[in-house]
This record gives sequence, structure tokens and C-alpha cells, in this order.
Amino acid sequence: MEPKLKTSRFRMLVEDLLPSLGTQEGKIARWMLEHEKDLVDTPIKDIAINCGVSQPSVVRFCKKLGCNGIKDLKILVDGMRSDTENSIPCTFDDSDKDIYQKVFASSIESIERSFSFVTWDEVSILSKNIINASTISVFGIGGSSLAARHLSEELLRLGLKSMCFTDPFSISSSASTYTDKDLLIFVSREGMTTELVDKAQKAKNSGAAIALITTNDSSSLFSLSDYALLVSENQYLFDDRNSFSRLGELAVIESIYIMCAKKIGEKNPNFRENYFGLTNYKKENY
Repeated sequence: MEPKLKTSRFRMLVEDLLPSLGTQEGKIARWMLEHEKDLVDTPIKDIAINCGVSQPSVVRFCKKLGCNGIKDLKILVDGMRSDTENSIPCTFDDSDKDIYQKVFASSIESIERSFSFVTWDEVSILSKNIINASTISVFGIGGSSLAARHLSEELLRLGLKSMCFTDPFSISSSASTYTDKDLLIFVSREGMTTELVDKAQKAKNSGAAIALITTNDSSSLFSLSDYALLVSENQYLFDDRNSFSRLGELAVIESIYIMCAKKIGEKNPNFRENYFGLTNYKKENY
């Protein structure tokens, strides 16, 4: 007897819904059924292109299945529980050992889930566009400001023209016009901050490219983005500060940084020879 597929619940939901779907949603449903094995590793942009629909249409279809967005859909397909179901909160009754184990378990889970949500080629494509952009503006407010600053500083280290804006005043007073050679990168957990959405919309209207690092694939910023990197969000372990999504953000940012350095080095041998971060070390150097 063949083992029961862990995606059977997903297939059952889609097949039950299929007769009631319109033309566009029917295309999405049939494509997902045909490519069920590859669905978890396929970026939402590629799903939309293959189905001949927009990314928001894919998100709306996910919601018809009872999912908040593509991230929840991939969890359903993969037979996994949602992020918040897997993290066990710390309490005042926990021993120090309990706290230590829970924090590390949630940290590992956050990295693993982010790894499953973001594909290497998504990061590679974004890094290529970063090094080819005339200017890179990085935005992040509140808890996302640290990650935004870190990304901007990493890009500056590579000699790229990067600027960072982390408060409403600096965001509103930053450049009001952009060109198709400019790139704006937003780091935003929810992707709903008014100042960020307004800035992204104006830049989009000017022809600039929009990139986003987020935990929310059904936000206004996600819909506006040309490049969206979705990281995991774990349940709060103790208070209302969710630091675990930051681990996914930092892993993505480090990947962007190193890929950018590698691509610059491929074009510029002098950079490759002089830049200590990606030197081909030999054993005798240690």
C-alpha cells in the first residue's frame, strides 16, 4: 500500500473549490494541483507568471482556501503547523534550563522556516538588482529599523550608494522622485505602516523597483513589491516583542550581502583580491 500523501488535505480543499471558481482562480487551482510537489519551493511571483495572473490574485486564492496568504498555503501543502502553534511561550514558572531550551528551539525553528519560505534564487535576483541600481534606499521603522540599518551599512561596505531611513520624519523628507534605476528596500514585519506604503506607492509610480523583507504576504507593501522575501514569524515567547522573525531577516540580509560581494568580485578582480570578506583563504593563513 502506498503511503498517504501529506498534501492530501490541500488537494481535497482545492478540488472541492474548483467547480465554483472563475477563470483566473481556476487557472491557479489547476496549476497548483499539477505542480503540488514543487509548490513549497516556488516563489509567489513564479506562481503568478505560470498561471498568467497577478500576485494579488494568487493571495486572494489562498484566502479562499482559508489561508492568510502564500506562506500559510505552503505550510498547508507541506503538512506543517503554523508558526504560532509550534512555539511554547516562556513563563515565570520555567526553570533557567527550560527558558534556554525554548529560546534555542524557537530560534532554530525560525531559521528553518525562513529557509523554506525564501529560495536562494530569489535572493540572488535581488542581489543582482541591488548592485546594478543607481541608488539603494533602505526603510524600516520601529523594531525593523535595526535590520534596515544593518542592511544599509553592509551595502555601504561594498561601495554601493545606500541610504537608510528609520523614522517617519526622515522617510517623509527623503527623495520624492525616483527613476527606474533606483531601488527601494523595505524591512517591515507587517508591511502595513502608512509612511512606508505611501513611500512605496510614490516610488512605484516613478518607475523605481520595490523590494520587501517581511513576515506578511497579504499586506499592501507585499502587493507593491517587485521582489518580496518572506521570513518566518514565531509566537512571542515572553512579552510582545517578537525577536525571532529578526533571525530570519538577518539570515536573508547576510545572504544578500555576501551574494552582492561575490557578484561585484566577479566583475571587478581588484575588489575580489582586496576584499577580506570573501578571500579564498589557504590553510597556511591559519
